[in-house]
Amino acid sequence: MAETYRIRRTGSGLTLAALERPGLRSVTLQLWVGAGSRWEAEGEAGAAHLLEHVVMRCTQGYPRDGELLCLLGETGSRFWARTALDAVTFQVQGLPENLGVALDALVEVAFAPRFDPEVISQEVCRVRAELAFPARGAAPPESLGASRCPRG
Repeated sequence: MAETYRIRRTGSGLTLAALERPGLRSVTLQLWVGAGSRWEAEGEAGAAHLLEHVVMRCTQGYPRDGELLCLLGETGSRFWARTALDAVTFQVQGLPENLGVALDALVEVAFAPRFDPEVISQEVCRVRAELAFPARGAAPPESLGASRCPRG
């Protein structure tokens, strides 16, 4: 069977794109934000990357550090983000039956971020280190809170 692409623009200007690949038993959702170093002014280098790190650690609906990442991990889903020159991309990949959880994660990141001062301070240090050594590559998942699953 052939792949099917569907693209729809909502009244608010949000563009939704779907790719159906018959035979695959997984779903992938992505949220693209028009932010990146291309639009950062002098003295703002790394701001989009910092935002990427901070919003993945806690949101209004999942206020404890790493709580959202742990919830997704418990469903067998993967959640990652990437900052590029002109976009920050958040992606959740998992089983179709967990689509609601995946969509909730992206909605939380986009519309209900929580800017915890302690998390921001930690991530400023981490992003500065990444910018100082760009060849080092991405930080391991445990550095984003995945190894600190909140309990109780």
